[in-house]
Amino acid sequence: MNNKKKRNNVRVRRRSFTLVQKIILGVIALASLAVIVASISVVFLKDQNQIEALINKMATDYYENYFYPNFSSSRGFQQITDLDSAMAKYHEYGFSPVKLRQLFLYDNRKNDQYKKEVTKYCDENKTSVTFYIDPPYEKTSYHYEISYSCNY
Repeated sequence: MNNKKKRNNVRVRRRSFTLVQKIILGVIALASLAVIVASISVVFLKDQNQIEALINKMATDYYENYFYPNFSSSRGFQQITDLDSAMAKYHEYGFSPVKLRQLFLYDNRKNDQYKKEVTKYCDENKTSVTFYIDPPYEKTSYHYEISYSCNY
């Protein structure tokens, strides 16, 4: 007796797509990929914007409530008769850069609460702020540039 079982040879025939169907599938795949990439970048840009906003907030507070009051109350500043010529150097080149680390530590660690969040992305020794005093050389007449060393 022959115990061989008969095999049913079933062939699955793959359906080929028409050119129009291939184009539609390609467009759907590209659109899906674009949505995924956009979603991921929004998350990272949100972090970057939050970190930069914190650094800007700390820089503004540092200059207006710490640096300028100390600088303007110094004996040398009060004795200057021609502010324009004396401040021209600071207006053009700025004061010495202030490291991010200093923004955390000044005024009894006033901004220490932001340190963990900011240093997650930015190097506190390489990220710095340079302040430029502007005429008429008052507390709010300045601008600054931030040199970022961050990995978002």
